[in-house]
Amino acid sequence: MVIGSLLWEKALHRQKWKNLCLLEDKSKIPIPSKIRYGRFASSRNNYTMIFSNHSTTGIGQGFILGFKNRIHGFLHLKKQALALASAEVIWKKVGKPSINATWGTVGLLLNPGIDNKNKLAADLIRTRWEHLYQNYPYFNPNLFRIDEDEIPPIDANGFLQIEWTEQMNEFDLLIATPTKPEPRRLINSKEILESVNEYFTNNRLSRTTTYQDDEIIQLGEKSK
Repeated sequence: MVIGSLLWEKALHRQKWKNLCLLEDKSKIPIPSKIRYGRFASSRNNYTMIFSNHSTTGIGQGFILGFKNRIHGFLHLKKQALALASAEVIWKKVGKPSINATWGTVGLLLNPGIDNKNKLAADLIRTRWEHLYQNYPYFNPNLFRIDEDEIPPIDANGFLQIEWTEQMNEFDLLIATPTKPEPRRLINSKEILESVNEYFTNNRLSRTTTYQDDEIIQLGEKSK
């Protein structure tokens, strides 16, 4: 499940990941997603997209890109999660491989009907994914929410707390990279507009959108 620059950026490490792990972009599936601009990335000098369950977060559009190969067991799933983490630069090709960093992580979302297909396999995936997250004692899901009233988009065991939609039904599981809001407060459209650059433009061109887009564009037109 991808949003933002992961979909369109042409960096070599991301193109390599797509070529090795994912189906072609033309097969991507649009999905309604509760996403917003909420993390200031100093490397880009702009606000980037985050998954958010905040009560003020409306529906935007993300995409699903399918894996080239079916997932056959937990080790294959872990390999795909590490590949995504590498594409997101959550970890680099040095040190111990990890799906968790101080600013973001890889989360897992299981199809609610997966137990009806193979409960034994589903339970094994849950148990081993939880065990994987126990290796990150510093991981705090509460840092992924904007304020204390929001349900974090990921829980303490690394499972995404994102609504399952009908567009997802052909998949048994999904992985995605929630990132921490920075700063931890609501960012208004005027603030986002002040840092708008090619990131926002490329998101629009790739049809990755948030509920804030129209207001940001309207404010931009008024400021001309």
